[in-house]
Parts: sequence; C-alpha cells; structure tokens
Amino acid sequence: RAKLFRLRGGYQLLVGRDMYELQAIRQLIVRTMVWGLVLTIALALLGGILVSRGRIRRIGVINEAIGDVVEGDLGRRIPTDPAGDDIEELVENLNQMLDELEKLVDGVRRVSDNIAHDLRTHLARLKNRLETLRYQVEDPDRREMVEAAAVEADGLLDTFNALLRIARIESGRRRQGFSPVDLGALIDDVADLYGPLLEEARLGLETHHQEDLVLEGDRDLLFQAVANLVDNVLKHVPAGGRVSLAAAREGEK
Repeated sequence: RAKLFRLRGGYQLLVGRDMYELQAIRQLIVRTMVWGLVLTIALALLGGILVSRGRIRRIGVINEAIGDVVEGDLGRRIPTDPAGDDIEELVENLNQMLDELEKLVDGVRRVSDNIAHDLRTHLARLKNRLETLRYQVEDPDRREMVEAAAVEADGLLDTFNALLRIARIESGRRRQGFSPVDLGALIDDVADLYGPLLEEARLGLETHHQEDLVLEGDRDLLFQAVANLVDNVLKHVPAGGRVSLAAAREGEK
C-alpha cells in the first residue's frame, strides 16, 4: 500500500509499506476462527452423542429392572447413579414405588397364606371326623356317602396344598427346593396310574417323550398338572377315544 505526494520543484514522493505481514495475520485469524468453530461443533456433537448414549444406557437399565419386576422379581431395584439429574430423580421415585409395591404384595400374600392355612386346618379336621364317622356308620349307603365326602375332603386338601406351594414358588421361597425332574418318567408314572381307569372307560392311551428331557421344578406340581389333564379326559371324552401324553422340547418332535 502506497501514497504519492507531489513536492515543489516537480518532485514526487512515494510513501508505502509492505502489507504481506498484515494479510498473513488476517488469514491466520480467519483460519483460526474457522478451525475453532469446526472444533467447537465437533466437540458439541461428540458431547451430545456421549450424553445421549449415557442416557439411553441408563434407560436400558431401567427397562431391564422393570422387566424383572414384571416377571415377578419384586426385590429388584434400579441401580442409582450420583449424577443427580432428572433420570436419577425418576430412578429414586421408581425404587420407592417398588418398595411400597413389595410391601403391599407381601401383605396380601401373608393374608392369603393365613387364610389358606386356616382353611386347610378346618378341612383336615373335617376329614378326620369323616374318617371317624365312616367306621361308626353301619348303613352301607350312608357309609358310602361318608366315604365319598372324605374323598372330596382329600381333594380339597390337595388343592389347598398345591395353592400354597404355588404361592411359595411365585414368591421365590420354594425355588431353592427345586430338583431335576425327568418329564419322560413323570409321564410314564401318570400313564401307569391312570392306565387302568382309561382302560375301564374304553379309552386308548399312548405316550411319546424325548430321552433326557429334564428340567428344574416341583415334581409334585408337575405331576398334578398332567394328572388333572388326564382326569378331564376321563370326564369329558366319550368311550372309544384315544389319549396321547407327549413331552418334547419346543420346536422338536
């Protein structure tokens, strides 16, 4: 950049300076601002991605815990995080809600257990009295009625015992008592028990099961479940029908 000055005597004076350094500084400032803006945007995007992933992961943990609660694990709680954000406040509220829910369910379960125990006690007394009365009745028809009542009392006792076992299993108190159950052997036992009755009702019986079909569970409840199915067949299937008891892994025959 330069400027021309006219002097006396026809002389001219040209005064100028080199602008290269100033232009270099200006370009450096512009490049610095551009790269700074790009870096700021990149850091903002990276921070947003990290924060969003953290929140998504946190929500995934919450959903997993809620899924466990829905499946029956009322003792499950959501892990806390010292972040102190809105999600943490939600987690604390959910944990408090689960605490109250567990207390309510435990209270209802205790009441149900007490009622079932009381009813079972009365049924046991009724059965004992019927057993005593059966030997005191001389009339064959009345004795048969008393024996039928005693059988019904036995069935009710078995039902209440099964309900109590189911309640304990659902609460997790009986799961530690589970043992390996061979479903094939269980089906064979049910077939042996009901075979004569089915033959008397003129119903055919066949069994199919895979080898080494073992699972962890309560054998008495599983046996009773299969026996109830066969008992329904005896009541509702006409003579000439066939009964098939089968056990297989899902997707296999």
